[in-house]
Amino acid sequence: MKVFKKLLVGIFILSILCGFFVIVSNSLLVITSQESFMIEPGVAAVLSLVFLVGFGGICGGLVHALESEKSHQLLFNGKMSDTGAYGHMFIGFCGAYVALAVVMIVFGMDLANALDHPTKISVIVQYMFYLLAIGVIGGYSGLPIISLISNAALKKVQQEVDALKKQEEQFKDEVDSLKAQEKNFELELNTQKDKVGNLYLQNLLLKAESHARNEEFTKAVELLETEFLPRDDNNPAAYHWLALCEKRRGNVFKAVQHVKKSVELSPSRLGFFNLACYLNLNGEPASKVIENLKLAWQNARTDSDKNRFYKGLQDDEDLASLRSTNNEFEDFFKVIKSEIGKQ
Repeated sequence: MKVFKKLLVGIFILSILCGFFVIVSNSLLVITSQESFMIEPGVAAVLSLVFLVGFGGICGGLVHALESEKSHQLLFNGKMSDTGAYGHMFIGFCGAYVALAVVMIVFGMDLANALDHPTKISVIVQYMFYLLAIGVIGGYSGLPIISLISNAALKKVQQEVDALKKQEEQFKDEVDSLKAQEKNFELELNTQKDKVGNLYLQNLLLKAESHARNEEFTKAVELLETEFLPRDDNNPAAYHWLALCEKRRGNVFKAVQHVKKSVELSPSRLGFFNLACYLNLNGEPASKVIENLKLAWQNARTDSDKNRFYKGLQDDEDLASLRSTNNEFEDFFKVIKSEIGKQ
């Protein structure tokens, strides 16, 4: 505590001496050349300004101490000590500089006249009273003005932090938006790729169909097996045309395998009818052939399908061996004929 008091006393005395040094220094500059002056004029002026304000702050703190019943305490060597008037004076000393900073910022006070050399004594005296008054007011206000500026600074910092957070959130939203756009673009790109792929497969299938209808069965088989099926092996139409071509090339066993795959993927009247025909040509039992003919009839959904089925039973050469020799086939044919007659 004694050290604190000695420090305050030292600051107080130094402030008194340097506070009025500004008058002496500027007066000497009027009558003395700059080269003969021992201290740089600018340095002298700054030191004078600093300690003049500090002196005013100490005076303001002392006035506040005389007026206030409260005192401040400090912890020294594990013990709480009452600082008395010295505490007020130290707070005033600090508050004076805060007050000067506020005046310069808020009111635009220009200290050029107090720092430039040489300067008229009248201007120096005027600024001396200005600075002394600011120091006294700042010293008297003490903690309130320091707290006010501190809160304002913290508020400013908080505003900056909030602004940065807001910018960060906006940036994050923009990034999320870009990611969503990128995802949508990828989906759209994949969709377009799928469309292009589907169109390519449709084109291959049409080419294979054209080869089959033009009795270019080998070309159709090669196109389907080497180009189409490696890209899509679940298309029933592809297996339908493979079965037809293999049958026309004399590979009935392969034709049976292909048409079985076709009806497995998509049961249809034509698929089961062709399977029955190919089974008959392959020498399978008549019961198996008629079983698939019944499945073909069950999948004949429309009158057109039913009429085509009936006509196939009558005219298809692949079933010629059954029409005249198999009683089960004749009975099935009579049932179908009766059903057609009811349409």
